[in-house]
Amino acid sequence: MNDARSEEPLVGASGQALSARGELSTATTHLPAPRQSAPQRVMDVWRRDAALGAVPAPGGWADRLVVWAQRRPTALVWLAIALSVLMRVFLVFHTHAMIDGDEAMVGIQAEGILRGQFPIYFPDQAYMGSLETYIAAGIFALFGPSNWALRAVPILESPLLVYLTWRLARDLLPRDARTTPLLAGLAALLAAIPPLYDAVTELRAWGGQIEVYVITLALLVATVELANLLRAGAPLGRLALRWSVWGFLAGLGFWINPLISYALVTSALWLAPALVDRAFPGFWLSVWARVGRLRNRKADSDLSKTPTSDKPAGSVSVGVLGVALLAIPGIVVGGLPAWVYALANSGANIMVYLTQPTVSPTVSGAARHGRLFLGAAITARYFTCVGPRVLDGALPPEGFAWFLPRLLILLPVLLAILSAIWLTRSPAPNSYIRAGLPLLYATVITLVFCLGTSAWPATKQCSYDQAGRYAVPLALVEPLFLLALFATPTLCSAIRARFGRPPAPLNQEALRRGWSLVLLVLLLFVGAQAITYPLAAPDTTFQSPFYRYAPMDDSQLLAYLTDHHIHAAWCNHWIGNIVTFQTDGQTTCADYYDQVVRGGLKRPAGTLETVSSAANPSFILALTEAHPILAQELDARHIPYTIAVLKQSGVTVITPAYRVDPATVIPGISEDYGLNAKR
Repeated sequence: MNDARSEEPLVGASGQALSARGELSTATTHLPAPRQSAPQRVMDVWRRDAALGAVPAPGGWADRLVVWAQRRPTALVWLAIALSVLMRVFLVFHTHAMIDGDEAMVGIQAEGILRGQFPIYFPDQAYMGSLETYIAAGIFALFGPSNWALRAVPILESPLLVYLTWRLARDLLPRDARTTPLLAGLAALLAAIPPLYDAVTELRAWGGQIEVYVITLALLVATVELANLLRAGAPLGRLALRWSVWGFLAGLGFWINPLISYALVTSALWLAPALVDRAFPGFWLSVWARVGRLRNRKADSDLSKTPTSDKPAGSVSVGVLGVALLAIPGIVVGGLPAWVYALANSGANIMVYLTQPTVSPTVSGAARHGRLFLGAAITARYFTCVGPRVLDGALPPEGFAWFLPRLLILLPVLLAILSAIWLTRSPAPNSYIRAGLPLLYATVITLVFCLGTSAWPATKQCSYDQAGRYAVPLALVEPLFLLALFATPTLCSAIRARFGRPPAPLNQEALRRGWSLVLLVLLLFVGAQAITYPLAAPDTTFQSPFYRYAPMDDSQLLAYLTDHHIHAAWCNHWIGNIVTFQTDGQTTCADYYDQVVRGGLKRPAGTLETVSSAANPSFILALTEAHPILAQELDARHIPYTIAVLKQSGVTVITPAYRVDPATVIPGISEDYGLNAKR
């Protein structure tokens, strides 16, 4: 479809007419220009292409989509919300609503809330706030506890992820561009069907996982809008409300999950220049003047576009600083449970944010060679394993057959990140998406992940995946990176100039073709991600990264426990927590080997004491051998027992004729840990 506007004369940044090929025409004769350096040619390419218009107008089918989105600016976000729910429901259905032992812990806490308990954090630790647990308790009160009811929490919260991604994309895209409604909707679609690995992590009931993603996006949206208001000279009343909201989100995130620290650091760095500029008029002007860079930055032009205070340079706007302090009451209210806990526990939850764990050489081989070597090992794993997995969606159990498909998914993302980096150097920063905030957020994640020690499990084999959840927040800005692909035609031309080749002229027709091609690639990208969902292995997708042998179908086990009136059992907690949750405490399981022998965390609270005081607890082993080590030990002691091998549930239940102290059968109860069991 021809766009009538393409035949109108174009006007460049200086007001000169542009030819149909996007070249400046002038009646004045000039002397031959001196030979330019490569960086000068690159910048000239950018300026020339920016003169073609704020955003290139697409043509053909892409233009029809743009017009459709303009007329229905919220249609795509509603479609994305519907898809987000449908795809997640499908993934849960496809994997038979399987949960792992840590997720069952959240369910056990939610059941406890219905009995009058009021937890603040995940059991026996000072982080991962219990907001998700309270939401789950509400659902349990309506529908009863079940795996589906537990999975309903992240499913119902997924529309918030989609909406906030759409909102953030809309704030970062050119406000008046006709393509903005379509591109913001496209970002929502990318968030609705994220890479499989990220979708699985979002669905995990790990105590605040999806909640911290939602709050992160809300905090980034609040940050962008607050920075814009500061630069626009908004009245103090509007700033006061925005600072309060920002503080509330920061406090709430602080309580819920330490992963909010990425967003807190990013927001602080993003807001600081705008706040300083508003509170101290002329501050940045004086800084640039002192370092001698003002002459190359068109200071007069920039200052004329930026609202400034009536106060002279060097003065201080006390009101702006005072309004910013209103974030503190918001932080207090939003993080109230955390502050209550801190007062009662000597600030243990605050220290989680201020300290890094000490890594023993006994648990990490990299730590044996010193802190520097450990950091290098974490960094290597981040760039070769963890980061690519977050961006392309690969699951740990996937085989080599998935290498090429995952690589094809990863390549557009890598190109998009390069385009985003290039956009931050553009002399026309409003031509495409403003990529500075997503890049800053990704940089903070990378630095914290690689320079800290919390991600030390990443130094293990890539297949273990015990630190990947610390990098999953990268997926929150992946849709924004992908929108930077629309700058690829200009980037390619600039690269040609950088290496001394004549830059290809980017007329309107070339830009239309490039824009339409990028749009097609991104639509195919969404489709490719969706295809990976039904191809995920049902029995391994939601296995815990710490224990991969939990049964997918435990109905046979639950029926056996009910039929034989078994109300207490010794069992490893990866399976025992699931049993305790699904029976709503009718059968209580405790992990003697982990809690007593290995000195692990004593959770769920009270289970060890309950099973220890039971008259005759059974033993549940996550294996299906006819005569396991525990049975051999009981035979050697001439203790009668009944044994049931439940192959459908992948477990063996042994019930001695009388009480057996688990301390006397350690080899038997530890057989199903790790790779020791024969499966």
